[in-house]
Amino acid sequence: MNMFPTFRHLCGGLFIALGAATLTAQEMRPFVLPWDDASPTITDLSGLNTPIALNSSWVKPNDDGHLIRDGERLKFLGVNIGAQSAFPYLADADKVAGRMAKFGINSVRFHHLEAPWAPGEILIDYSTGRSRDFSAEHLNRLHHFVARLADHGIHTNMNLLVSRELQPGDGFPAAITELEWKEQQCLGFFDDHALLLQKEYATNLLGAPNPWRANTPLSQDPAVTFVEILNEYGYVQAWHDGTLDQLPDPFANTHRTHWNDWLATQYTDTAAVLAAWDSINEPLGPELLNNADFSGGLSGWNLEQHNGAAAIGSASNAFTNGGPALQISINAAGSASWHVQLNQSGLSVIAGQIYTVSFWAKADTDLPLSAGLTRAGPSDYGAVVEIANSTLDSTWREFSATFVATADEPSLRLNFGGFGARTGTLWIADTRFSQGGQAGVPPAGTSLEQRNLPTVLKSGSASAPTPAQLTDWIRYLLDAEIAYWDGMYSHIRDDIGYPGVIFGTIVANSPPGIQARLDAVDSHAYWQHPVFPREAWDPVDWTIENRSLIDDLGATIGNIARQRVKGKPHACLIRSR
Repeated sequence: MNMFPTFRHLCGGLFIALGAATLTAQEMRPFVLPWDDASPTITDLSGLNTPIALNSSWVKPNDDGHLIRDGERLKFLGVNIGAQSAFPYLADADKVAGRMAKFGINSVRFHHLEAPWAPGEILIDYSTGRSRDFSAEHLNRLHHFVARLADHGIHTNMNLLVSRELQPGDGFPAAITELEWKEQQCLGFFDDHALLLQKEYATNLLGAPNPWRANTPLSQDPAVTFVEILNEYGYVQAWHDGTLDQLPDPFANTHRTHWNDWLATQYTDTAAVLAAWDSINEPLGPELLNNADFSGGLSGWNLEQHNGAAAIGSASNAFTNGGPALQISINAAGSASWHVQLNQSGLSVIAGQIYTVSFWAKADTDLPLSAGLTRAGPSDYGAVVEIANSTLDSTWREFSATFVATADEPSLRLNFGGFGARTGTLWIADTRFSQGGQAGVPPAGTSLEQRNLPTVLKSGSASAPTPAQLTDWIRYLLDAEIAYWDGMYSHIRDDIGYPGVIFGTIVANSPPGIQARLDAVDSHAYWQHPVFPREAWDPVDWTIENRSLIDDLGATIGNIARQRVKGKPHACLIRSR
């Protein structure tokens, strides 16, 4: 009896009828897709591609938001090639290009050319102690690969800043090593030297003669159809995710000066700033929490445990000078950070009222901690105010936030979490929540005249921003983003002389109205992004859902169509990192 039903597939006028019979293991044969097979079989789609000569016309966006060449609309099916894979040996490059062309691929996104996790195998030669030097061998391999791709009708999408890791040897203070490579990307928005190095990298990469294309630099090669300035990042995002809150000195000082310089374009002096910000200075009111100091142990508090996580909460005298604290011992970890939580419900805030919330915490080992005022659920646990998102250690630290409620919230809870997927012990002490506090009040000794008014923190500030101050802050971030994207665009277009399609970053990471200032809007989507069940970006331990591209393609295209921004074409690649 047949184990499998007969099925039929109609495609391109070819009618295929397949009947599958029961096969033994001995009768089955492996189905292999060789990595270097570019033979002209029935599945060969390379005829759809046209070789890209040096005298080919450049791809341009038209007024309808389409990408065209010589009046003909073009569509792209692209893939990522990242890190070491972007530099194949000369003997392999043509095979890789031919294989991709056979699959119908006509665009390659060069990604992570500066990957710090692959030193010696990527474009930047980090062995010099800085990130400003290229490996001559790998630049040659990259040039050769671009040439072979062009011969097979495959366009290049060249990414500029993806994972470069800045070094003290680049002319930065030693504190540059305190920022991870992704965090370093915020520097270009306010630090002149960081921006200079980004422009230098663009010049060196796009301006070097390519010996495999008649010494034509990438900036003048129509096969290099797209240039992307910065991968998945923006200045507003850097504030929203807390990166700007944690800048080490002297970068924090440079950031503060940049903000004050912008304020000086808006106001004449400090008095004018404070008048515009509607500053608030209100004494703290009565304590709104029950058992706020934990002298009653868990009384008034709820210790949640989910999905096999096990924790014990008990009164302790571990706080400063033997003061009361709550000890939470996590003896069995859950599989997610929220599987152990401590919270107190029954709280509320009134629109327009200022509030201050604070607590102290420590742990016996490095434990992640998140804390905030959230809605009490059960259908909505959305965050209203973030108080902390940090890693605890053995030192007592205070966390606090002052905020002006933007809406009536009748059902809130103070919630501590983030540690549910780990074992260990933490202590929380001296929690406080009350009406009152300062908003829009600069610390003593700061002024616009001295250019040292503090930046607006995402969380944990002793003085909350008033709505007017927050409006100024967002205006500053947006103006700085515009200056950054316009400056990089001008450098690539005017200084380097690149006439192709330039886009900034994915629209999810930067406001669409700003990205629409460039040639195209990047709204790329991932088809089955790898899942890392234990350690992020583990090169061995990962899985991908067994789901076909065609199942997701329609939804992806539909989402992209709905995101059209000011008639700009979308540089969309269905890709995996």
